[in-house]
Amino acid sequence: MSELAALITAGTGAVTVLGGGIAWLWRRVEKGFADVKIELAKCQARERKATDREAKHLIVIELLWQEVERRSRGAPNAVLGRGRKILDDLKEQADD
Repeated sequence: MSELAALITAGTGAVTVLGGGIAWLWRRVEKGFADVKIELAKCQARERKATDREAKHLIVIELLWQEVERRSRGAPNAVLGRGRKILDDLKEQADD
């Protein structure tokens, strides 16, 4: 009977230590997930700001482009054609 009691005592101690180790590991995993969620929120906020800034840039470029076209009507210009192509590409990328 004393061997059984010693075995139960040793088993209880081992399970307690194992449980403590698992609890410690779980806390570490939860902390890691919490840190990732915080960084994700920061990243999403930066992405929203960048998207808004990009949209405003495109609006300003489009307005400036319209003024340049208005002032240079009738004058064929390869630079303006290339600029228009790049502007259209930028607007297309912004829609994606």
